[in-house]
Amino acid sequence: MNRLPYVLCQDHPPQLGLVVLQSDETLEHDLRRLLPPNAELLATRIPSSPVVSADSLAAMERDLSAAASLLPRGADLAVVGFGCTSGTAQIGAERIAELIRQGAATRMVTNPVSALIAACRHLGVSRLALVSPYVEEVSARLRVVLEAAGITITAFASFDEAQEAKVVRIAPSSIHDAAIATAAQSNYHL
Repeated sequence: MNRLPYVLCQDHPPQLGLVVLQSDETLEHDLRRLLPPNAELLATRIPSSPVVSADSLAAMERDLSAAASLLPRGADLAVVGFGCTSGTAQIGAERIAELIRQGAATRMVTNPVSALIAACRHLGVSRLALVSPYVEEVSARLRVVLEAAGITITAFASFDEAQEAKVVRIAPSSIHDAAIATAAQSNYHL
């Protein structure tokens, strides 16, 4: 065998890790559209139940470190995100960060709930009209977490869907119409 010489790349784009639910069909595509072209998105999956409930979301806690450990070991992960709003509300943002760090070396961990709260604080938003795809027990937990962060939910509506396969296929037009109708219920005028 003739052994060939090589050099290692010294410069590579920022690497971002993402833990995606097994049932999710949109997050990676959507996130890639939002990220700068030079960012490298590295994703792994976590088992998730086809039926969304408080118990099924909480069950992801046991698999989160293992899912994060499947991100490339040699990657220099600037951040790892957990891509589940309701799962974060159920398990807790701090616990999510702890579990991800047990599985992957990263400087930062983020999730949709912490990002929403940070965005609201940055923009001075303290009142939201909220649309959820999920059943009441799942939606209620998210509302509790947001209210504990000082965000008042002025109106709430839900598609009341427990089947994840249906949630991922709710048409953008349905989401748009629900957002308009729910905002109108909030009785808040600029």
